[in-house]
Amino acid sequence: MRFFHDGVLLLMIGVTLFIGVAVLDSYSLQSRGTLAVGGFVLVTLAWIGMYFQIKRELPGHDLAKAWYVTRPNAHRVFNLVRFHFVRRGIDLWSSLLIVGLSLLVLMAFVR
Repeated sequence: MRFFHDGVLLLMIGVTLFIGVAVLDSYSLQSRGTLAVGGFVLVTLAWIGMYFQIKRELPGHDLAKAWYVTRPNAHRVFNLVRFHFVRRGIDLWSSLLIVGLSLLVLMAFVR
């Protein structure tokens, strides 16, 4: 089951990057769609990077064992981000998450 879970997460990365490249190819760099897809791609990559880092460093932790695709465990996504930030501070994954969220917020102000 763990191998399947990791495969689903890697598939999420692939699909996210594919959609991101397709949208970036079809939009200009100043459109809302570009900002939205760019933000979504960065947030997804940051979250998955945080998950695999926790899984590698603390394989027995509850967050490393969680199945995130199901609805009852959706709150654990926020727990993962909080745990990672408290444990690691600002690193590559935290920076990608911040930039991705900033792009999503900026999308609301671009016409």
